[in-house]
Amino acid sequence: IKKVGENIEEFSFNTAVARLMELTNAMYKYHQTGKINSELFKKTADDLILLISPFTPHFAEEMNQFMGSKVSVFQREYPIFDMNKLSKSTVEIVVQINSKTKEKMVISTDVDEEELKKTILKNENIKNALEGKTVVKFIYVKGKLVNLIAK
Repeated sequence: IKKVGENIEEFSFNTAVARLMELTNAMYKYHQTGKINSELFKKTADDLILLISPFTPHFAEEMNQFMGSKVSVFQREYPIFDMNKLSKSTVEIVVQINSKTKEKMVISTDVDEEELKKTILKNENIKNALEGKTVVKFIYVKGKLVNLIAK
């Protein structure tokens, strides 16, 4: 919703349509899992109909009626994104030693660097990989990876 809205404002219609295709493909993929939250799926399909309405008005109107709406797609409120739903409280990071991946860890997004360092050094796989070595540099790319340079 956020990206499509931004693309429309920038008159980047091809990019907006590409975002809509990404959503459609994600919905197909989700449907194929067989573990569907029908309420979420219906809400997403409904939002997709509203999002395509500027590009395919007649098709969107037909799909809107098919979904059971008694109100025209153009009288309904266009979806707006919720910034709170875009933020994550945790993230998976890669932990490397001398640029070689040793571990993947899920951490809080608001963890500070010192606390993260302590947590990583307590990890059994990291302890074993660092046995007999000294960490000379701690490189942290926030939300992505940690690389421990050890000698």
